[in-house]
Amino acid sequence: AGKSDVYQEGVDYFNGQAIYADIVEMGSHVPVIQQSDFHYNLRTLINTLITNVQNGADLDEEIQLAQDQIEFEIAGSSN
Repeated sequence: AGKSDVYQEGVDYFNGQAIYADIVEMGSHVPVIQQSDFHYNLRTLINTLITNVQNGADLDEEIQLAQDQIEFEIAGSSN
């Protein structure tokens, strides 16, 4: 889609700049993220950590809880 003529057209709001072509070009420089089997579980743990800290929990305790859970999940997968 990024090579279509529509993407090369300028946008009046941006003084005729072909922003869609620019966005596609910038996106081509974003590296691929290597995700493990634990990606979504770990992301959820980090989100929970942040939410708990925002709600007044102790940062160091939340980091340790998340670390313990991460290590438990990874160790459990090797069995």
